[in-house]
Amino acid sequence: MEKKLNKALDDVILSITESDDFRACLRIKEKMENNDEIKRLVDLIKRLQKKYVRTMDDEVKRQLDCVQRQLDNIPLYDSYQKKLSLVNKKIDIIKEELNDYFYKVVNEEK
Repeated sequence: MEKKLNKALDDVILSITESDDFRACLRIKEKMENNDEIKRLVDLIKRLQKKYVRTMDDEVKRQLDCVQRQLDNIPLYDSYQKKLSLVNKKIDIIKEELNDYFYKVVNEEK
């Protein structure tokens, strides 16, 4: 039983990691890691987020939103976000199906 379960889980993971969307996500991420503008904006967003959490300052929030819009307007980053969203949706669907399956198995009357 355990071997079958492990095999099924391996198949699920493989179906995700071999999907076109997942592979595209990895390719785009690699390109983003070599893009100085994206790295600079991401770093700035992280710093502004930390500052905003500490201060809850409206001006910091405006700056954060402005930098986020700049980042979102970079086509490479936008493509990455869209592919990542697709991959995450697929993972969520699989997770929901597994939760439903195990709920039924555990709560099934015997």
